[in-house]
Amino acid sequence: MPSDKITQINESRTPATIALASVVDNRGRLLPVDFSGLPFAPRRVFFVSDVPAGHIRGGHGHHTGHQLLIAAQGEINVVTRDGSGAETLHLLRLGSVALHIPPGCIAWQKYLSKSASLLVLASNHYDPADYFYSDLALPDSAWDGP
Repeated sequence: MPSDKITQINESRTPATIALASVVDNRGRLLPVDFSGLPFAPRRVFFVSDVPAGHIRGGHGHHTGHQLLIAAQGEINVVTRDGSGAETLHLLRLGSVALHIPPGCIAWQKYLSKSASLLVLASNHYDPADYFYSDLALPDSAWDGP
C-alpha cells in the first residue's frame, strides 16, 4: 500500500521528486524501485538514450497517464509545468531522485551529455490520444534554475 506521502503527491497533481536509495559497495550500485511505493501502477517501461548533448525532448503531457522519470546514466534537467502554469526545474542524476509527473503536467527533458539516458515508468500503454501539448512556449530562462 502506498505511503501517505505518496498518496498526497498523487492527489496534488503537481510534479514531485521521490527519493531513491542506492546501495553502493565494491561490487557496484544497486538502485531498487519498489513499485508498491509508487503513486501509480506501472504498465509500461521505456528508455530514452543516445540523445545529443543539449538536446531537448518531451514538451507534452498526458490527460490520464502518470510517469516516473529516473536518470539511468548521466544528468538530465527536467522542466515541468503544472496545471496552474507554474514551472519548476529539476535535476535528475543516477541514484538520487525520481520525478513523478502526474496527469495534467507537461515535462521537457534536456540531456546534459550524450551518455545521459532516461528510464521512464508509465501508468498507461502508449496511446496518442492521451497526449496534449501547450500553446505556451518554454522560455529559455526556464533552464536557469533558482
